[in-house]
Amino acid sequence: MTFESLKRAELLKTECGRVMPKHSDTPFLMNIIACEERVEEAVLFLVKVLAPRSRPGKKAVILHSLRVGFYLMSLGYREEVVIAGILHDVSEKTDHTPVDLGRRFGTKTGRMIAAMTKNRTIPHAFERYQDSVQRCLKYGNDAVVVRAADLLDNFDRIYNRGNDERISRIADKLRLMLKTCRASAIDPRVVDALARRLKQCSRRSMAYGIG
Repeated sequence: MTFESLKRAELLKTECGRVMPKHSDTPFLMNIIACEERVEEAVLFLVKVLAPRSRPGKKAVILHSLRVGFYLMSLGYREEVVIAGILHDVSEKTDHTPVDLGRRFGTKTGRMIAAMTKNRTIPHAFERYQDSVQRCLKYGNDAVVVRAADLLDNFDRIYNRGNDERISRIADKLRLMLKTCRASAIDPRVVDALARRLKQCSRRSMAYGIG
C-alpha cells in the first residue's frame, strides 16, 4: 500500500467504522483471520437453518448470503457487519427472529438484521423495500451498507441470468439505494458500485427497449 492509500483507508475507517489492517497489502485475508471463528460459526448456522429449505430452481440463498458477507469482509467491515450480511435473510426464511440472532451473534448484528427484514404486512414489494431502507437508516450506516451489499448481489445474479423484466424492477431499488447512500455519506466504494449497476440497467434498457 502507498502512503496515500493508507491515509485513505484510515479516513474510511473513521467515517464508516471499519477495521482496516494498517500495514497489509491483503486486507481481505487479514480481515478473515481477524474474525474467522465467529464468521465460521455464522456460516455453519446459515447452512444448518437454510439447507432444508433449498429447492432446485429456486434462488440459491445460501450462496447469495455468503457472497454478501464476503463482499463486506473484502471491504474491511467489522465482524458484526459481516455476520449481519451472512445472516440477513435468515429471519425472512426461517422461524429465527432478529432477537434470536442477536442473542447468539450479538445485539448489533440482531438489530441490523431486524432493519433488513421486510415487513410482510406492507402489501407492495417496493414499499416494503423503502420501509426496510428507512429502518436501516435509523440504525445507522452499517445497516445501510448491508442493505446495499444485498442489492448489489441480487442485481448481479439477475443481470447475468438475463432476466430483463426483473432488471427493470430492480433499477428502482438501485436508484433509491444510490440516493440514500449519497445523502448519508456511505462508503464511496459502495456508492460507486451502485452507480455502475444503475448504468448497466440503463444500457440494458436501451438495448432491449425495456422500461
